[in-house]
Amino acid sequence: MKKKYFTILIIFMITFITITSITKLQKNELKTETKIGVQKEFEFIGVKLIEVDTTDIKSITDATSMYKTKKGFILEDMIFVDNNIKLLKAKKALYSNNIIYLYDNIEFYKKDGFIYYTDRAIYNKKIDILKINDKFKALRDRDIFYGNNMVYDLKTKIVNAKNTDSKFVLN
Repeated sequence: MKKKYFTILIIFMITFITITSITKLQKNELKTETKIGVQKEFEFIGVKLIEVDTTDIKSITDATSMYKTKKGFILEDMIFVDNNIKLLKAKKALYSNNIIYLYDNIEFYKKDGFIYYTDRAIYNKKIDILKINDKFKALRDRDIFYGNNMVYDLKTKIVNAKNTDSKFVLN
């Protein structure tokens, strides 16, 4: 049992050292403003976050940059993978209280082969629900689905979409 905790501690320390070695800290006095008007408290460049528990890796998040604000962490060019999501990409994301708010050029790859494209979505990690709050396009093989919004429960694998249209290719 001690060996497991020691291994987890080593992984955590290596991750922490890696992140801090590529960190570019910005002082609060600089008052750097972003495009959405939030003040950066500090910034990391070239980020890889690995969420682990005592037995397994729970999720992996990559981003070109991540900075802390009063509302949470903002990630740019984010890529997220966990046990339920094959791949979730967004140009910008806000991570706050186990919820990831996704903006611009979002791609969501399900393990069953569907790929969803949209510009606004919310992923609640705590209850494993992805909500798309904008028009979306879903592809599977050569089939195309369009809709105005949808909710996907990753635990039950149920999709609830509204105002959908589809194009099927039959061979």
